[in-house]
Amino acid sequence: MFPTLAGVLLAFSSSIIAATPSAPPAQEPAAIDAREQLRQQQRERALREQNTPQADERLPRPNMAQPDYPTNEQPCFTISKLILVGDSATRFQWALNAAADARGRFLGGQGIVLAINKVQNAILAKGYVTTRVMAQEQDLTKGVLTLTLQPGRIGDIRFDTPVFWRGRLWNAIPASKGDILNLRDIEQGLENFKRVPSVNADIKIIPGVREATSGLQVNWKAGRPVRLSLGLDDSGGKSTGQYLGSATLSVDTPFAQNDLFYANLGEDLFQHGPFGNRSHTLNYFLPLGYWAFSTNYSDYSYHQNIPNANES
Repeated sequence: MFPTLAGVLLAFSSSIIAATPSAPPAQEPAAIDAREQLRQQQRERALREQNTPQADERLPRPNMAQPDYPTNEQPCFTISKLILVGDSATRFQWALNAAADARGRFLGGQGIVLAINKVQNAILAKGYVTTRVMAQEQDLTKGVLTLTLQPGRIGDIRFDTPVFWRGRLWNAIPASKGDILNLRDIEQGLENFKRVPSVNADIKIIPGVREATSGLQVNWKAGRPVRLSLGLDDSGGKSTGQYLGSATLSVDTPFAQNDLFYANLGEDLFQHGPFGNRSHTLNYFLPLGYWAFSTNYSDYSYHQNIPNANES
């Protein structure tokens, strides 16, 4: 899901009133106006959902099930403290909590491996699937188990084959070369790519050139970027135009930034002249990693005959 970095909403509503004799309640114009505003809001919401679809990507996580600590191992050592050292270890101190139950236990070789695996799995569960935890040769007679962190970093991010000019990486994947690889960044990148209806994408983790690095290889394919759709809505009121026709022009990646644009025109099909039910909507959406910029313009007007408008 996207938090909104910036958004602009311009909405205008106008009513053109003509007098004709009749006898409904005096408050009916206000009720009609409120009803028409609600209907238009519902139409705009449906339009946004149709033209800026949500993409929810969740990559598989490893199985985290662990056995209990073995008993009666020989030789064994009393472990009173666990520490984590290594490159970027300060960012992962929270992972030691997963092996807090190792403190005060008599652990042999299998028990120590289990404690390491618990810390490792806590890191994997947060999406750091290429970061490793290991134990170097050490003296355990003092009761301190020292674990070493080796973070898995991104070597490079690239398309697997040359892509059409509309393909872009910078604002889709919220990570860059040298960052610690995290599955959530990859999932967000897939969401940003696949939010564009005409685009299909996949991201693979491949071995990097340097030790402890991995590459992100993006498979990106795009179809026809422009779509025109026509619609008929019969939910309008009889007095304001029951049958509303609409035409929507959608353009995928108009500025080659994984962005979306659509324009919608709506009009009462059976009303001629300057009156009737009309709407115009413009929408633009730009992903920015975990953020997004969205702007929307909407203009809506309708004509309604008001009974008894000339009576005192």
